[in-house]
Amino acid sequence: AEHTMQGIAPAASRSEASSDTTPREIKLIQKRPKLPGSLRPDGYDEGSPAMPHAGHPDIPIEILPFLMLGTFKTASDHGIITGMGISSLLNCCQQEYDSRALSDPASVQYLQCAFDDQDTSLSLQRQKAMDLISSTRQQGGRVLMFCERDWHGAACMMYLMWECRLTLLQSLSLVQYKMSSLKISPKLCAYLLQYEAILHGSNSMRLSAGLLVEL
Repeated sequence: AEHTMQGIAPAASRSEASSDTTPREIKLIQKRPKLPGSLRPDGYDEGSPAMPHAGHPDIPIEILPFLMLGTFKTASDHGIITGMGISSLLNCCQQEYDSRALSDPASVQYLQCAFDDQDTSLSLQRQKAMDLISSTRQQGGRVLMFCERDWHGAACMMYLMWECRLTLLQSLSLVQYKMSSLKISPKLCAYLLQYEAILHGSNSMRLSAGLLVEL
């Protein structure tokens, strides 16, 4: 592995703020970890401080060629949906999306996976989201994950850890590089650590005051 992980975060640390669902700003990592060549974006310098690559707020952010992050505004823009070849829309929060904003709703697959829903397990929402992204990728389509409170950023990191086999630190570095800012709730931070430990057997980050920080 290109990034060496250093043990599993203690259970007490992972659960210290697991009920707090308020998204909070995640500090920029001090040094970008290495990424596989196929996933490394242009301009990504592994030796430099992690300064975010800010995109235009009204244009979806491309994390991978088939995976984009956006807002309700971009998800409701027919020109963006058709022009960028988006074939699946993944709503990552409880806020309702009105598909009537699209001129041809039947041509776009829609799924709601509310990661802020306190009555549904995060694991269930994660699995539904991962299945949609994987099936869309296999069909040669593109997915737009959207939300207004950054739940989609954490969900995207789950996919990067699962499908691309990245560590949590690598996933965070990639998403931070693409976004102007990233907020994740303490509950999701704890879940991301737990999920990384399940996938990789160890952790590349830890919690401090409920938020993700480097080891």
